[in-house]
Amino acid sequence: VYLGLAVVLCIGLTIVSAAGLCLFIGFIPTEIHNLMPFLILGIGIDDSLVIIQCLENVVSKERTLNPEERVGEALRQAGVSITITSITDVFAFAIGATT
Repeated sequence: VYLGLAVVLCIGLTIVSAAGLCLFIGFIPTEIHNLMPFLILGIGIDDSLVIIQCLENVVSKERTLNPEERVGEALRQAGVSITITSITDVFAFAIGATT
């Protein structure tokens, strides 16, 4: 439960900081900016689920590793999946934004 709350809090802080940075730079919000929080939320939750699953896989296989090595191995395994899903989401959003 706490991990889920931490993920949602981190995603919320990402949205707020990105909006603040864009306003600071001078980007004027448009209609497409209303969809960005949902895209960021979807990608963030998807990526966190992938990392948690990889961590569970590493913990069940490698009981001799210390916690830092387990997290490192889990992130190494999750990297490819996160990259592929993020690229797919970016392309899907780009196609949706042009329609």
